[in-house]
Amino acid sequence: RARTIEPTNLMMSSDGVMMVHARGPKARPVEPPPASPLDYVMKYSNVSAVQLKVDRENHYSLVVLGAAGDLAKKKTFPSIFQLYLGLFLPANTSIIGVDDPTFHSDITGTEDFWEKRLRPYLEKEKGWTPHDMEEFRASLSFVPVKISETDTVQALDRQIRELGKDRARDNRVFYLALPS
Repeated sequence: RARTIEPTNLMMSSDGVMMVHARGPKARPVEPPPASPLDYVMKYSNVSAVQLKVDRENHYSLVVLGAAGDLAKKKTFPSIFQLYLGLFLPANTSIIGVDDPTFHSDITGTEDFWEKRLRPYLEKEKGWTPHDMEEFRASLSFVPVKISETDTVQALDRQIRELGKDRARDNRVFYLALPS
């Protein structure tokens, strides 16, 4: 593809060689680095994570309150499943679904939670193998909790402690998938 460039200087040497000097398009300025990692993710939609050694010191619990509800089954857990598939969750992460049994009386334990709420929605996700689904299921548990009853909250605490009993640190993240 031909381009026209305007000459900026014309010179003739003593031996008869004509020299034309022209400036091309201005060089593009170099973009400054993103202000934060989130800016990078938003701009390039790409994240890479590498765990170089096995973490034997920490245990991570991701506790989803309101886990048996519509938002959690359609959005929250499929998103967590995608994080799992992308290897963005530490290998030693337990995912604990929590909900009030008075609102969801059909969910009494982990098996009900998996079969009646999660599996049908997670199977719609792309990029998984049966082995992935089995491993994700193994990291999952469900605890019925009535926030107003301290013994059910204490039962949740005991379960989380049991999951991380062989680790020095117990790290917990609570996600509220609850209506306002």
